[in-house]
Amino acid sequence: MKILREYTLDFIRRNKRTSCAIMIALYLASTFLSALCGFINTMWKDTTTLTVFKSGDWHGELFGEAFGRDLPLIKGYSTVDSVLIKGDFITADIEDPRREYLSLRCANAAYWKHMPEKNELTDGRIPAASNEIVISKQYFENHPELKIGDTITLPMGERVKDGTVLQATEPLRSGETFTKKEERTFTIVGILDAATPSSVPSYYAMGYMEDADIRPEESITVYLRFRSIGDTYKDLPKIAALMGWEKDEYGDYNLEYNTDYLSQHFVFPKGQFQMDNALEALAFPIMFLFLAVLVVGLFVLIIQNAFSLSANSRITQLGILASIGASPRQIRQSVIWEGLFLMLLPLPAGLATGWFLDNLLIQYVNSINDAARSGNIPKVTFSYGLPSILPAILLTLITVWFSARIPARKIARLTPIEAIRQGGNGNIKKTRSRHILSRFFGIEGDQFIPMSTLDSISETFRESLKNKISPRISCPVQYIGSVPVLLLD
Repeated sequence: MKILREYTLDFIRRNKRTSCAIMIALYLASTFLSALCGFINTMWKDTTTLTVFKSGDWHGELFGEAFGRDLPLIKGYSTVDSVLIKGDFITADIEDPRREYLSLRCANAAYWKHMPEKNELTDGRIPAASNEIVISKQYFENHPELKIGDTITLPMGERVKDGTVLQATEPLRSGETFTKKEERTFTIVGILDAATPSSVPSYYAMGYMEDADIRPEESITVYLRFRSIGDTYKDLPKIAALMGWEKDEYGDYNLEYNTDYLSQHFVFPKGQFQMDNALEALAFPIMFLFLAVLVVGLFVLIIQNAFSLSANSRITQLGILASIGASPRQIRQSVIWEGLFLMLLPLPAGLATGWFLDNLLIQYVNSINDAARSGNIPKVTFSYGLPSILPAILLTLITVWFSARIPARKIARLTPIEAIRQGGNGNIKKTRSRHILSRFFGIEGDQFIPMSTLDSISETFRESLKNKISPRISCPVQYIGSVPVLLLD
């Protein structure tokens, strides 16, 4: 085997023109495959980024009633990574002829980090203390005297109608009153690009809260992130069961899942494989596989011709090696080794060129996509790492292996005598295989009775049989033909 590798390296050194042609073809193939893998990976990452931007980086939500007393159980669950908490609405009474109230919801640090509300800030920053709030731009439009950094003191309490506490988002009721419970002072640190419908008599605002400040009886909304995203559909119902929730008439808990985000990471509910989400999630893998097969097949057709020319030019040498003991497998490996050796330089160069072309392409896409992604919407971020490099290397190896294996199999099927005989022709002639003879005589039968000898014996037998039978057939025909002539005489 070492001799064959040394012979292959020596052949590459002595046939620089053919080797350079193959290396150029491999460079083009690796460049195209590298650019393809980098582009598909970038588009997949961009789709995930947009999903996080619009709906948040969370896995599941405890959509039913959750309270502050449930937090130790939720945080203590072994697979939970982060607990994103948003408090209930707090109503503040304000002096405004258009809307009577300000509806405030506070959230913890994990919520502000992973949820999309931070992307709605048009100015300022997110709250970082319990006395800081961000208010919707509607409030600033109607109160132009206020600006970021100002402090406001608000009476906090509840909307009441006939002894019943009204929800903060309910329409204004005739005869409702406001019950003050406390007074709090806030610093305005940002402006939210959020609006409430005209039927709601309040502006929207958000604040900050620490987990330790949540009272046991306080109603909260809980979103969860798990250490392993694949555990979402399995562990979220278990947490609901530990909290003592009851199932509905369909046998399910009141839970919500970030289905778009989960499906983009190929996480689906067990036994509930939804075709729409599956097609959306598998769009990039299916497109990648289709393009990869198409590109690999195209370059195999191109490169295998170059390998065929290289293999044809050394049929005689390979025949001599076969005559002194090289097996067909070793002959095949010699041709494949040539492809692997010639791939060493074009592969890293192709990967680098593919990275460069992808980078230019993403810059161009961002330059013409300003209108579609205005404001806070993130631009396409070029992503090229192991998810791009490893598939590109694998596809290049597959291309080289198939390209070299096609001529390698043709050469390996030739006997030593046939290889030496066809060495001067420049073409590999297809030989007939004798599977029945191999079955009866084994490998030794093929070697001791060459195919060319069998073909020669068969041809000689057919000629001899024709020479002996033809006179015996022609004599009766001539006799029968002469009978009418004798009768006429």
